[in-house]
Amino acid sequence: MITKPEKKAAPDFRVDVKLRDVLVNSSETRNRSQAAIAVEEGLPEPIYPQYPNPRWKNDRAYHNFKAWRTWKGLGAPYFKHRLMPGELQPLIAYLFSEWKCNLDCHYCWSYDNSVKGMTEPVARRSIDWLHSLGNRFLALMGGEPLLRPKFIHKIVYYAAQKDFIVYLPTNGRLMKPDVIDR
Repeated sequence: MITKPEKKAAPDFRVDVKLRDVLVNSSETRNRSQAAIAVEEGLPEPIYPQYPNPRWKNDRAYHNFKAWRTWKGLGAPYFKHRLMPGELQPLIAYLFSEWKCNLDCHYCWSYDNSVKGMTEPVARRSIDWLHSLGNRFLALMGGEPLLRPKFIHKIVYYAAQKDFIVYLPTNGRLMKPDVIDR
């Protein structure tokens, strides 16, 4: 008798236990304030100015740090992805923080300004989940991320604490000195 090879079990998924408990217990879902307290946790407030003086003794130390960080953010995940193809190893994660835009380009898909953007708890959970997967490269996408500069500063600050390399594409229209300096 020929036996078929056993199928691998489905991969374990990370479950937010508090959220699951709130959703399973119907009595708690009626009480929105309890659900909000159990699930909602915002991003930390960024410190400004974080480094008022340069922290590098010379250019070589700065370039060595940047090379190491680039290897850790892009090189190592790439080789992990190639060598361990069965596991989820994203190279670059796109976090759609905002769907609105301050321009009205005829070719752009971001035309619906009625869609609400990402919330702080969702951003925090997303960054934590990506960090647990080993991802260290984050691109903030969407319409125009700088429509909510305080929110973007919080995301960048939290991601930098988790050792992410953050890429922020923008049309440049909202890059005022106070936004750039932070």
